[in-house]
Amino acid sequence: MLLPMYRLADRLGRVIVKSGLKFGEAAVGQSGRARQSSTAASASTKPARPVVQLTLTPAQVPVAAVILLLTVGLVAAATLAFDRITHPMAVLVTFVPTMAGPPAIPTMLATPNPAAATPDPNVVEQLAQINVVVSPLPAGPTVTAPPNPLSIGGTIYYAYRHEGYTNLWAQVLGRPQPVRLTAGAWDDRDPAISPDGRSLAFASHREGSWNLYILDLTTGQTRRLTSGPEFKANPYWSPDGAYMVFEIYRQDNLDIAIISAQGGDYIPLTSDPAADYEPAWSPAGQPPGRSIVWVSMRSGNPDLWRMSLDDPFEPKFVQLTNTPAIQESNPAFSPNGEVVVYTDAASPYDITWQH
Repeated sequence: MLLPMYRLADRLGRVIVKSGLKFGEAAVGQSGRARQSSTAASASTKPARPVVQLTLTPAQVPVAAVILLLTVGLVAAATLAFDRITHPMAVLVTFVPTMAGPPAIPTMLATPNPAAATPDPNVVEQLAQINVVVSPLPAGPTVTAPPNPLSIGGTIYYAYRHEGYTNLWAQVLGRPQPVRLTAGAWDDRDPAISPDGRSLAFASHREGSWNLYILDLTTGQTRRLTSGPEFKANPYWSPDGAYMVFEIYRQDNLDIAIISAQGGDYIPLTSDPAADYEPAWSPAGQPPGRSIVWVSMRSGNPDLWRMSLDDPFEPKFVQLTNTPAIQESNPAFSPNGEVVVYTDAASPYDITWQH
């Protein structure tokens, strides 16, 4: 887009230079004739230093005006194009009023002090709006979606990035405004609700390294679950809420491990040199919460693997998928544990699969 503008500017520049030369010749010619007359009238005195004066003929005025307008228009167009290229979000802002943008952000609720463990009254008050209710899980996924998804009820927990930081929010289905759960100059991500709906596990960088935290949705109290400089993320609760499986970067490799929901030492589950990440714990079905599904690169491509906690040894792990054209990610069990759904990271359409 800038190449045609450059060529146009070059041509206009050539026209301006040539026109300026012609105007200069005309001005110099007039000044030269005036200087010759002055010299003839007073040959004994040294003539004063001539001052160049530009005089346009009536025929030159329209040409000069057109050149001036073209120059101003070109500068304005080039400035606008440069601004669009260096600030691409300016184009998106133009269309924000016609799109369903993010909701208005309520007042920050959580305290910006990462070490605070006491409940924030504002957090407790806002969390009361979520109406935590533990409902029996359905038998499994249905073939068709319900006519009105909002009639299902429940709460969606998600991470939302705003003004350079990612924090956690909750959206009660059927209500217009979300509730902010965390706030501060750090990043919170990977929210995972406990089976009883009363605790929210998540990964946070609030104390300088990525660790796991638990937010009590009934009191608003946040406590750190893990410690150390190793990267930890993607927690997933066991069906009884007593443990969590998560991914951890240790010994220059990404593995998965288990830790008690009360804290303490973690139990490593994988040790393969390939990356293992995004684990999901099976529900209380068959087998009753004794399987872990995760994404692994050990086959050379992101694929789904499964292990039994009754036999958690690398040679016993089972490869569920082998699809070089699909990059499995974000696996999750159906409520009855019979189906695993996952997304394709390589798909531009965010296709969801089931196994």
